[in-house]
Amino acid sequence: MDLAYLKFNLSEVQERVYFTWQELQNALTHKIIKKVDVIKYATFILKDGLLGFDIVLEISILDVDEDVSIYINQLVKLELVQEEEFIKEKWLYVILWFLYNNKNKYLDVFDLVERIYSDFDYPSKMSDFVRFMPISAKDFNYTGSYQTRMLRKWEDYLISEAIRLKISIT
Repeated sequence: MDLAYLKFNLSEVQERVYFTWQELQNALTHKIIKKVDVIKYATFILKDGLLGFDIVLEISILDVDEDVSIYINQLVKLELVQEEEFIKEKWLYVILWFLYNNKNKYLDVFDLVERIYSDFDYPSKMSDFVRFMPISAKDFNYTGSYQTRMLRKWEDYLISEAIRLKISIT
C-alpha cells in the first residue's frame, strides 16, 4: 500500500488524534506517512512525563535521512500490544476523515475513495460510498443526487467509526 497519491498530511490530524508508536510504525511500513511525519509528531507530543521521553526526544532531533525505526521499535516495546486489525481500521478512518475534510482540493474525490477501498482490501464499511458498489435497497427511494447520497453515507461512516474507535475528531 502506498498512499502517496493522497498527499496525506499527518500534521493536519495530529492535534485531533493520538497515535501510538505501533500505529505510526504500521503507517510507515504501509507508506501512509513518511519519516519526516514521525519526527514532526515526536516534536509535537514531546513533554515531561511522556512514556519513553528520552527516546521521543531522540526522534524529534533526527535528520530526515537517519533511521527512525530503531527508536520506534524501542517505543513499541513500551506499549501494550494492539490488534493489527484495529490499527488498520484506525488508519482507514483517519485517512477517510482527512480526505473528506479536503475533498474540495481533489478533482475527483470518489476516485480516491475507490483507490483507498482497494488499498485497504475492500472493507465492507466503505461500500456505501464507493461508486461502483450497488446501492442498498433502503437507498432506492433517496431523492437527492447520487453524489449527495454517497457524501451522506461517508459522513455516516465517519460518525459511527469515530464512536466505535473512540476517536474524538471534529
